[in-house]
Amino acid sequence: MKPREPFISVILILFLAVLWLGFLFHQDEHFAGSFSGGILAVSGALFLLVPLLYSIIKRVPILRKAVTQKISFPVMLEIHIYAGFTGAILVLLHTGHKFHGTLATFLTALLLIDVLSGYTGRYLLSRVSKEVVEKKQLLTSLNSQYEKKLA
Repeated sequence: MKPREPFISVILILFLAVLWLGFLFHQDEHFAGSFSGGILAVSGALFLLVPLLYSIIKRVPILRKAVTQKISFPVMLEIHIYAGFTGAILVLLHTGHKFHGTLATFLTALLLIDVLSGYTGRYLLSRVSKEVVEKKQLLTSLNSQYEKKLA
């Protein structure tokens, strides 16, 4: 993981949050159904298919072997992450901050939960596992020092 990746991801998460909260200040009744809104929706949906492809490639051994010969797995993961962020941003822009009814609100919430869970899985859990390794090393060191004092 590159050092700037978590920073860029936090910026994108904050941008999504601010973009989502834009409905408090702006609502466009007709943007989602307009040509521009439709282009954003289709583009966002295509970007959101990229993470699906990554998941399929990751789980199908034949595809995984064929694709990883051309693209490394860490690069595919990075594409997966940024395509998901981009797709979510485009889909939120498509709404024009107007959520008609329960279904639109529910789907928007699911989109945001999905992005946040991806962020959690990628960055926060890797931090936790790193800390667990460090704590185990510290425990081993302290145990060895304790054993030396007993002997």
